[in-house]
Amino acid sequence: MKGVVAIGTPKGNNNNLCNGIDLAKLAVIAAFLSLTGDFLAFILAVLDLQEQNMQNEEEKRKKVVRQKIMELEDELYNLKRELDN
Repeated sequence: MKGVVAIGTPKGNNNNLCNGIDLAKLAVIAAFLSLTGDFLAFILAVLDLQEQNMQNEEEKRKKVVRQKIMELEDELYNLKRELDN
Protein backbone atom coordinates (compact mmCIF):
# COMPACT_ATOMS: atom_id res chain seq x y z
CA MET A 1 0.00 0.00 0.00
CA LYS A 2 1.89 2.93 -1.28
CA GLY A 3 1.53 6.23 0.59
CA VAL A 4 0.02 4.75 3.77
CA VAL A 5 1.85 5.77 6.92
CA ALA A 6 1.18 4.37 10.39
CA ILE A 7 -0.23 6.84 12.88
CA GLY A 8 2.45 8.32 15.09
CA THR A 9 5.33 7.40 12.81
CA PRO A 10 6.93 10.23 10.84
CA LYS A 11 7.09 9.46 7.16
CA GLY A 12 10.34 7.72 6.35
CA ASN A 13 11.60 7.83 9.95
CA ASN A 14 10.87 4.82 12.21
CA ASN A 15 12.70 5.79 15.43
CA ASN A 16 9.68 6.04 17.80
CA LEU A 17 9.51 9.83 17.69
CA CYS A 18 6.08 11.40 17.47
CA ASN A 19 6.25 15.14 17.00
CA GLY A 20 9.42 15.34 19.09
CA ILE A 21 8.15 13.03 21.88
CA ASP A 22 10.19 9.91 22.53
CA LEU A 23 7.62 7.14 23.01
CA ALA A 24 10.04 4.96 24.99
CA LYS A 25 10.61 7.75 27.53
CA LEU A 26 6.87 8.37 27.69
CA ALA A 27 6.29 4.65 28.38
CA VAL A 28 8.90 4.69 31.16
CA ILE A 29 7.28 7.76 32.74
CA ALA A 30 3.86 6.12 32.52
CA ALA A 31 5.20 2.94 34.13
CA PHE A 32 6.84 4.97 36.89
CA LEU A 33 3.59 6.83 37.62
CA SER A 34 1.68 3.55 37.63
CA LEU A 35 4.16 2.01 40.08
CA THR A 36 3.99 5.11 42.26
CA GLY A 37 0.20 4.84 42.39
CA ASP A 38 0.36 1.14 43.22
CA PHE A 39 2.89 1.80 45.97
CA LEU A 40 0.74 4.54 47.51
CA ALA A 41 -2.31 2.24 47.39
CA PHE A 42 -0.27 -0.47 49.14
CA ILE A 43 0.87 1.95 51.87
CA LEU A 44 -2.73 3.11 52.43
CA ALA A 45 -3.91 -0.50 52.68
CA VAL A 46 -1.22 -1.29 55.26
CA LEU A 47 -2.15 1.81 57.28
CA ASP A 48 -5.81 0.81 57.19
CA LEU A 49 -4.98 -2.71 58.41
CA GLN A 50 -2.90 -1.27 61.24
CA GLU A 51 -5.78 1.00 62.27
CA GLN A 52 -8.21 -1.93 62.23
CA ASN A 53 -5.76 -3.98 64.30
CA MET A 54 -5.46 -1.16 66.85
CA GLN A 55 -9.26 -0.92 67.07
CA ASN A 56 -9.52 -4.69 67.59
CA GLU A 57 -6.87 -4.55 70.33
CA GLU A 58 -8.75 -1.69 72.01
CA GLU A 59 -11.98 -3.69 71.91
CA LYS A 60 -10.23 -6.72 73.42
CA ARG A 61 -8.75 -4.54 76.17
CA LYS A 62 -12.17 -3.04 76.94
CA LYS A 63 -13.68 -6.52 77.13
CA VAL A 64 -11.01 -7.66 79.60
CA VAL A 65 -11.55 -4.55 81.74
CA ARG A 66 -15.33 -5.08 81.74
CA GLN A 67 -14.85 -8.70 82.78
CA LYS A 68 -12.50 -7.67 85.60
CA ILE A 69 -15.04 -5.06 86.80
CA MET A 70 -17.78 -7.67 86.84
CA GLU A 71 -15.57 -10.05 88.84
CA LEU A 72 -14.75 -7.30 91.35
CA GLU A 73 -18.43 -6.36 91.68
CA ASP A 74 -19.30 -10.00 92.37
CA GLU A 75 -16.55 -10.23 94.97
CA LEU A 76 -17.71 -6.97 96.60
CA TYR A 77 -21.30 -8.23 96.68
CA ASN A 78 -20.20 -11.50 98.30
CA LEU A 79 -18.12 -9.66 100.93
CA LYS A 80 -21.03 -7.34 101.69
CA ARG A 81 -23.32 -10.34 102.11
CA GLU A 82 -20.84 -11.93 104.53
CA LEU A 83 -20.70 -8.74 106.60
CA ASP A 84 -24.48 -8.50 106.77
CA ASN A 85 -24.80 -12.06 108.13
